[in-house]
Amino acid sequence: MGIRKKIYEIRLASLINDSENKRIGIDLKDDDLGFYLGFNLRCYLSKEKSDRPESGYLWSKSQIIAETLFEVKATASEALFEINYVQFSDDEKNDLLFFVDWRSFEVSNSSPTECFEVRVNSDLKDQFKRLENNKSFGEFCIRLITDRIVSNLIEKTLRYANLDKEPGDDSLHQKIKDIFSENSQDFDEYARRIQGDDLEDQLKAISEIDRFVQRLGSIASNLEKIKFGGYRK
Repeated sequence: MGIRKKIYEIRLASLINDSENKRIGIDLKDDDLGFYLGFNLRCYLSKEKSDRPESGYLWSKSQIIAETLFEVKATASEALFEINYVQFSDDEKNDLLFFVDWRSFEVSNSSPTECFEVRVNSDLKDQFKRLENNKSFGEFCIRLITDRIVSNLIEKTLRYANLDKEPGDDSLHQKIKDIFSENSQDFDEYARRIQGDDLEDQLKAISEIDRFVQRLGSIASNLEKIKFGGYRK
């Protein structure tokens, strides 16, 4: 997303005089930071003040003397889905922002990219990017969009998962199952309920999944921290 923020600053003299290693904590959930398939951590030495012109030292606007870049990246194969901007038809482009285009229900054998594609209206690409970078409401809106996509993926995966054998390592089934396991949820139990003959229990399971996905995306707490203008009654 191209968001930059100074995380920590320390004087070089204190490092030289301190014989012990320093451990610096970085809050990756910082509200001002944004991530897309990873992040960059840049460490650098900079002068506190510029040298005098007569010193002979060249001076740059950034004041950086030396720097090291640490990159943390997630590959597309590790992500649950990617966004693909496409040209929508004339009767859709004015009112449709995105949709999940399913290609295969072989969720237990196929990777996410083989099963579906998340398509976003290319005419709204600039607006979508602005939304991502909006500090007031952007994150909340993106979470709502992601919530709808993830709910769709989870429900379809539960419905079409093959429970008679172990899923493929890179399959959509395995990726969704991992999300359930990491959040103390039983994927197989929900799959059996949604694939079962009890229609009432199917509806209850779908409702429970919708609530689970909202908790997973921290929808309510994200709305709670938004600061609105004006007065509250």
